[in-house]
Amino acid sequence: MTEPTEPTNPPPDPETTQPVSIDRPGGKPLRRIVLVTAAIVLVVGGTGLYFYIAGRDVREIRTVVDSFVTAVDTADQARVVALLCQEEAAGLTENEDPPVPSPAIADDPSHAREVTEVEVRDDAASAKVVRPDEEPYTLYLRKEADVWKVCAPVEERFTGAPPS
Repeated sequence: MTEPTEPTNPPPDPETTQPVSIDRPGGKPLRRIVLVTAAIVLVVGGTGLYFYIAGRDVREIRTVVDSFVTAVDTADQARVVALLCQEEAAGLTENEDPPVPSPAIADDPSHAREVTEVEVRDDAASAKVVRPDEEPYTLYLRKEADVWKVCAPVEERFTGAPPS
């Protein structure tokens, strides 16, 4: 009994062999599909990154404003200075008396407040602080060394008037 042998195929002749086409049925080149897919991924990714960064700034601003308000309420002068922009921090002197905390607020650092209407313009921002039974007020911030700092002189960029 003889075993069946595999048919041997001669090697392809390079002169008669057709190149492999990257065309898909219907004539759409695979390259075009890959390029369109890559473009879509880049656009979606770029848009997502933009909104992530913008959202991160808003979260950071809310945190800084909340920390600053707590520092003022509790008369934590060192913390207040740390949260001020260089321009304002330099204006404070060692001889200045620290702010006197409001007794009711000082006892409760988490005094009810809401940080609203955060607006970012490049390296400047504004945020409104709203508390029950108080007039809302706006704090202005500047981004220094990639960190948001409270900075009254920035008010001019938002209102056109010098800080009050």
